[in-house]
Amino acid sequence: MNRCMLVVVAFLLAAGCKPTNPPIQSQDDAKEKTDPWEEAGKYLKKGTDLASCKTALGQLKDLAGRAKDEQPPGLSAESAAALVAVAPLAPDDLAEVRPATFTPLDPVYIADCFYLRDAARSLEVPGLTPSRRAELAFAWVCRQIYLDPWRLANPDGSLIAPALPPASVLRRGSGSGLERAYVFLALLQQMNLEGCLIGPPDAGTKAAVSPFPANAPTVPRGPFWAVGVRVENELLLFDPWRGQPFPGTLAQVKANPDLLKAWFEEKGPVSPLTAEDIKNAAVYLAVPVSALAPRLAFFEEKLKAETGLNLAIDAAAMKSAFEKAVPPGTPVSFWNPPASDPFAYVRVLPAVTPVNEGGRDRSPPGASLLGQYQISLLPASVLDLPRLRSGVATSRLQQGALGSYAAAFFVPPTPRELIQRGQFQEAARFLIEKQGGFARGLERLRQANPQLVFDWIQRADAIYTELARARRPNVNDREDRPDSDPQVAEVLAAIDQFWKAEAITAQVIIDRATARVGLTESTFLIALSKHEEAERMQLRTDNATGPNAAQEKSAAFNAWGEAAAAWRSYLDQAASQDPFPNRVAHARALAARANELAQKK
Repeated sequence: MNRCMLVVVAFLLAAGCKPTNPPIQSQDDAKEKTDPWEEAGKYLKKGTDLASCKTALGQLKDLAGRAKDEQPPGLSAESAAALVAVAPLAPDDLAEVRPATFTPLDPVYIADCFYLRDAARSLEVPGLTPSRRAELAFAWVCRQIYLDPWRLANPDGSLIAPALPPASVLRRGSGSGLERAYVFLALLQQMNLEGCLIGPPDAGTKAAVSPFPANAPTVPRGPFWAVGVRVENELLLFDPWRGQPFPGTLAQVKANPDLLKAWFEEKGPVSPLTAEDIKNAAVYLAVPVSALAPRLAFFEEKLKAETGLNLAIDAAAMKSAFEKAVPPGTPVSFWNPPASDPFAYVRVLPAVTPVNEGGRDRSPPGASLLGQYQISLLPASVLDLPRLRSGVATSRLQQGALGSYAAAFFVPPTPRELIQRGQFQEAARFLIEKQGGFARGLERLRQANPQLVFDWIQRADAIYTELARARRPNVNDREDRPDSDPQVAEVLAAIDQFWKAEAITAQVIIDRATARVGLTESTFLIALSKHEEAERMQLRTDNATGPNAAQEKSAAFNAWGEAAAAWRSYLDQAASQDPFPNRVAHARALAARANELAQKK
């Protein structure tokens, strides 16, 4: 794909993701009459997307002259020294933590926290123990993110699997075991639970990801082998690479490594683990750099009632709590990765966010890491269109295909995001409509005469060749004639008429690129939505008592039946056409659970 097309793709995929802020009144009398914190809270009650978060923080730009208890604090030199003594930060990280004024990265971080807050709320049922809540959160992460790491080529031919921010991973729906760990940590934060990473004694100074050979069978696990969750004075253990909780707490497996005998004997490359790893396990605390900023602790306190967010983390208190929860002799420290590592959890959000959105990535559009990642979300067929002689004509077809696919799956809130936020009905309605549209596209393909497409390409080539001649009728011309030139204008009018008259055939070409993969994507997401809805009903059933218990059980049974049918539809009709083959195995595992529970009265 050429550089121009990369920019087009990145633009289309980002469309709607980052709306501009609505104007904010700045009249002096308005400032006197309104409470900026109250106004910010009102905006965040209306919307929690990035634009709303930017607007809310815009209300707080001018707090100078107000009472001290209305102004967020910065990080003093003394406090900075104390923080770095507990949680080592690179200079750029510390620069993000210091300011008293809100930074351009803050709305990005807050919007992502809202995303995870909604996911956390969708999993909450009264009466659940912290251990059970952690288990449910981990299972949700493993359902939403199947293992299929994104790989990038290095100049030397080796590969790297970047670890991206939790919200980006969730929007894709696949990733590495390390990315699962990051999403789990972010979700735990919004569930008022504390997580950590577990690894060997030297893991704390290692980079998050490392290069590996192109022919390697799997992506390296990285420096860690588990996520720990502190529940009072114990650490529960979870393996994001296997997608399983450990059969015991850290203290239990250290005292009795035989609990993991089956894991040690496993020959697969997913997550090799030894008794020595358990014996030497160390605890590493990892938090987003934004969570350490005093201004965001202040924001959280001021707007807790309106947002319910957990934005800030007290590093010293967190370390102290974990030190009380680990077996004697187990080291506890904050992960201190190399300052140049962009994929460490502490700094991954600012490192991959473009500089115009508050981050540090200064790459041009389409070449940024996040831009490349967005392009990787596209099935190859969406860009596999006829190559016409005219780049303009080819680009017009590509934009049509990209626009169709992006409108269905990438315009926020995306259907996957609605599912993850627990908005199942909205997601289902949208996806069923899109599923019908792509099915009609397949029908058009079946009915289309292939000769019509061939003829359309020939006519398109001819008319755009004529345009080139009109722009430069003489071979010695150095510049194109303007659109206002009579001959050029005449051909442009003919081109416009061509696209209008041949719109049906052009749509067939676009259908060939998008209909099948669009139908597969929408069918998979419908099944995932039905499955998540059934999981919530099952959770309520498991905790129901009294006269409502039978009704809850019946509702869950019916929901599992719908989920099982949806998975059958995907596996029967779409799995063989899925452009993401690792997703098929993931779907089969979820379908097996749905089928099992659909048969239990």
